[in-house]
Amino acid sequence: MSNSNREIHTSTLLGKLRLTLLHAESKAEADKAWSHVESPFIEDIPSDSDNKLVTFLYRMDPSLKINQTKIYLCSAIVSPLSEESCLVEIPGSDILHLSLTLPSTLRTTYSFLRVDDETNNDNS
Repeated sequence: MSNSNREIHTSTLLGKLRLTLLHAESKAEADKAWSHVESPFIEDIPSDSDNKLVTFLYRMDPSLKINQTKIYLCSAIVSPLSEESCLVEIPGSDILHLSLTLPSTLRTTYSFLRVDDETNNDNS
């Protein structure tokens, strides 16, 4: 699929999650918010009954640094290890996301691939 399916629309559910995380007063509150998340988010797109907005979410391991690790969506719906398959951080959180406009009838499998900067820097 082409870049044209990446986040053309805004996810209402992602916006609500961002606000919840922003107002969380402790890690415990953020953990509680995450425990109620059902991912991926699948949302209707106004005036487009042929497609859905699908938002994939990934919570980064606290021992990893987001700026040194990339998370990619692995599926037939995006090019592997490309910018269009790379999740981006919800600012100020340990959660990454990727929103795609996908056909309403699509059924597929997916996984996530973690690539650390150290993996890309082979000094041998």
